[in-house]
Amino acid sequence: MRIFSYICAGFITIFVINTVLSFSLPAYRNVLIATRSQLFPNTKSSVPLEKKEEKNQDTIRLIESLDRIDRHIESLTAAKT
Repeated sequence: MRIFSYICAGFITIFVINTVLSFSLPAYRNVLIATRSQLFPNTKSSVPLEKKEEKNQDTIRLIESLDRIDRHIESLTAAKT
């Protein structure tokens, strides 16, 4: 149990030191950012073209249905007067 406690204390100590260094030293922060970028390259995730077209079609259908509702409301208002 002591060994587990020492390991946890070591991890916490390393985490705290890493956090303090990254906030206080810009050079250390840049090294961390470069390391992260090297391990996980920055990939641009874009929505596939099919999803964009599907979204555009949904938007067009929504606009058309709103136009139909608007015309219906106008015809009801005109019939009422």
